[in-house]
Amino acid sequence: MSGAMNRQPDESPEILEPGGARVEGDPRFAVPSLPESGPIQSFRLKRRIEFSDTDLAGIVHFSRYPVFMEGAEHEMLRALGWGVHFDHEEHDGHPAGWPRLACATVYKSPARFGDELDLRLDILRKGTSSMIYGVTFRCGERLVALGSLSVACCLMAPGMIRPVPIPAALAARLEACDAERAKAYEEVRLPRRSAS
Repeated sequence: MSGAMNRQPDESPEILEPGGARVEGDPRFAVPSLPESGPIQSFRLKRRIEFSDTDLAGIVHFSRYPVFMEGAEHEMLRALGWGVHFDHEEHDGHPAGWPRLACATVYKSPARFGDELDLRLDILRKGTSSMIYGVTFRCGERLVALGSLSVACCLMAPGMIRPVPIPAALAARLEACDAERAKAYEEVRLPRRSAS
């Protein structure tokens, strides 16, 4: 059975409004209900470490953290009613997506098989066509890792990928977190790219 179908009510992802206020979701669904308007700055979800996430020592393999970050981004987009791949209405319905520009992780302490990680995805920067996310990984109160992920909104066609502005309806729902929160990610801060 998939994790989404097996998810308990207290394991559903949560959305944080600007300032960190929690937005409660319907516990019957994996993705919480969101306010109909207004931006979010952060998104939280829990993830149980599976055996396939670990190395021979039973510790989460370093290569899994980018996968976890990408999963948090996908859940956030899904909670906002979007997907990783979508038809960009502002560009004649051409297919669009979010190619990765850069990814970094700093490891602080090990996570092990069976641990439940709390992932907090913060929007560090929202450009015209790109986003930089910071992700904090915790096991209880213990800091496990910090990550940063840079993505660009791009039209995708055979033989062509080009950056385009984030759809206005989605851009209106996303807002960069405050400078104080962003300081937590200085160790994994990614350089700005030429895509705006």
